[in-house]
Amino acid sequence: MFYITCGWKMNLGVSSSIHYAKKIKEFIVSINDLSRDLRIIVFPDFLSLYSVIEVLKSSPVEAGSQDLFWEDKGAFTGEVSPLFLSEIGCKYILLGHPERSINLKEDKQMVNKKVKATLRNNLTPFLIVFEKKDPDKEKIFLQVREDILSYLEGLETDEISKIIMIYEPLWAINTADAAPPDYIREKVISVRKLIDKEYGSGIGSNLRITYGGGVNENNFKDILDIKELDGIGIGHASLDLDFMKHIIKTANEKKKRVV
Repeated sequence: MFYITCGWKMNLGVSSSIHYAKKIKEFIVSINDLSRDLRIIVFPDFLSLYSVIEVLKSSPVEAGSQDLFWEDKGAFTGEVSPLFLSEIGCKYILLGHPERSINLKEDKQMVNKKVKATLRNNLTPFLIVFEKKDPDKEKIFLQVREDILSYLEGLETDEISKIIMIYEPLWAINTADAAPPDYIREKVISVRKLIDKEYGSGIGSNLRITYGGGVNENNFKDILDIKELDGIGIGHASLDLDFMKHIIKTANEKKKRVV
C-alpha cells in the first residue's frame, strides 16, 4: 500500500474543505484504472471533518483527524474524543506534528498517550517522527531514537505494526526544499533497523514509513522513486488541488508500472 496524505493544517474553512473534497473525489472517481495499492487521505480541521467524511463516503478518498485527546470521555473542555471520532467514520489520526510541539508544548508523553488512545479505538495513527537540525549525525540518531522509544513506550509489538510512521526533518517543514532522496532513504533504513533492534526482527522491516516535509512540484517525483518509502505526506502544498491531482496521477502510473 502507498499512502498520499494531505495535511490542510488551519487553512480551509468548512465550505472550502467541502469544495476541495468534492473536487478531489470527482478526480479520483474519473481515474478508471486507479491502483488498489494507492490510498489518498485528507486531514481537514475539526470543524470540517464530519462534512468531509460525508462527502467522501463510497469513494477511494478517505479523511483523517489532525489530532485527538487521549481519553474517550470526561471533563476535558475543548478536546476531541477518539471514541467520537470513530463514531463519525474517521479512520486515521495525525499525531506528533512538530507544530504542536513547538506552538502548544505537546511533549513525548502526551503523544504516547494519544497513540494508545488511537489504537484503543481501532483508529490508525500516522505518527510523525521529526528530526531536529544538527550537523552531528550521532546526535540526530540519538534524538530520533529517544523520540521513537518514548512514542512507542508500553505498546505491544502487534500494536506497533498498526502504526504508519511519517519521517519529517523539522528543517524541511513549511519550506520549498525537501530532504535529498539519498538522505531520506538513509534515515528510513536507519529507523527500520532501530525498531528491529528494540522490538524484534521484522517489526521495523515491515513497518509502514512515509516521508513529509517540503514536498512540492519540483521534488515529489524523486521522492516517489524511493523504494524504501510507503507513502508521501504533503502539507501546505496540498492546498493546491491541481498539484495534488498531478501527484496522484503520477503515483498511480508508477504503481501500475511496478505491478
